[in-house]
Amino acid sequence: MEEKEAERVVRQALFAVIGHDPADIDLEDNLLAIGILDSIDSMKLLFEIDKTVGEKVIQDHELGLETFKFSYLVKAVNQVLKR
Repeated sequence: MEEKEAERVVRQALFAVIGHDPADIDLEDNLLAIGILDSIDSMKLLFEIDKTVGEKVIQDHELGLETFKFSYLVKAVNQVLKR
């Protein structure tokens, strides 16, 4: 159940940033690589996720292209929700 909640958090944050439902996104999609996010939107997404869960989910030293793989974000949020 926590993973579904984590996916919901990421999708909700993504909706807040891009303004539409990203229903067709696959877990293995990289949101930067497929053009859903640009560099500024990627930072907005992380801010929205942090705001929703109440703490920083991705640390600065963890930022990279792989950070924006949908499954990576879901896993990171899931780890925070488990605490």
